Amino acid sequence: MRRVPIIAVITLLAAASVAACVPAPPEGASYSIRCPVKGQVSFTNDWQAPRGPGLFHEGNDVFAPMWAHNVAVVSGVVDFRTGTRSGNAIWLDGDDGNDYFYAHFAAWNGFEGRVAAGDVIGYTGMTGDAAGTSPHTHFEIHPAGAGGKAVNPYPSLFAACTNRAGVSAASSEHGTDSSAADDGLER
Repeated sequence: MRRVPIIAVITLLAAASVAACVPAPPEGASYSIRCPVKGQVSFTNDWQAPRGPGLFHEGNDVFAPMWAHNVAVVSGVVDFRTGTRSGNAIWLDGDDGNDYFYAHFAAWNGFEGRVAAGDVIGYTGMTGDAAGTSPHTHFEIHPAGAGGKAVNPYPSLFAACTNRAGVSAASSEHGTDSSAADDGLER
């Protein structure tokens, strides 16, 4: 009869325990981006959640403390916008061919034009129809070749944001719709 060393059994059990605690990545396309908000954030997959008669959420809300730094997820060109639903918003025309939309900023940072990935472009807020909610950034991804339509950003946010300290893909009941169709913000 052959005995298995006790250390091998302990190692195997420890590995199985760790694997059971790590959430599986969500299904769907994931784009190589930076987390759009620095510091502690939480978000959930609120893509396509109802937002009123005939309206559906076209992004994910990333909750963070008021005035948290928002960064360019890729290098590209930023264009500042303001809308009734979006409040202070930014379109980032990414060098990767995709467009990214951020909404509800308390304020923009810097000037319109070229930015590098990681540059601070704005600050988490509650502008537009997010007034009275918890501070958050509404975030959308519009891939090249998708005809301008948004896709679920949750897999990309999960990949970019959840491997950082103080970040969770937590459930949240907060949220507002700030889709790109806001006040002529369509591209």
